[in-house]
Amino acid sequence: MMRPPVRPIRVESFLLSELREAFPDVVFSTVRQSTKFPYRECVLVAEPGQLVTPITQYVTLRLSVYVVLESGAADWKAAQELAADIESHILSTGYAKVIDSEHSSGPMRSYDDESKLLFAYSLVLLNVLVR
Repeated sequence: MMRPPVRPIRVESFLLSELREAFPDVVFSTVRQSTKFPYRECVLVAEPGQLVTPITQYVTLRLSVYVVLESGAADWKAAQELAADIESHILSTGYAKVIDSEHSSGPMRSYDDESKLLFAYSLVLLNVLVR
């Protein structure tokens, strides 16, 4: 059976711009950027997985959400609430390239060894079109 050539898409390319519009007070990126207090930041990492069909692929979307106060202390409860809001937004938005999306886990409490901050960590499972 001949399968079409597959080229995974980078979901960050369309998610980041849309999320920045929906949450203008949050810094969205694929690597940690914020260093000046206070800040609200969401680091988004998409991990392409196996093909679901010849033209769709699973992508695990990792969300690391930080809310840091003026004092430099992490606000875990606010980070958890923000992570839930961001995940809910992703799950309820009809992205053209996303066939299906579902909650996988989180937001759970996690600790960043480098910055010594608590943050909220969530996983979302996407089924996306490939090129």
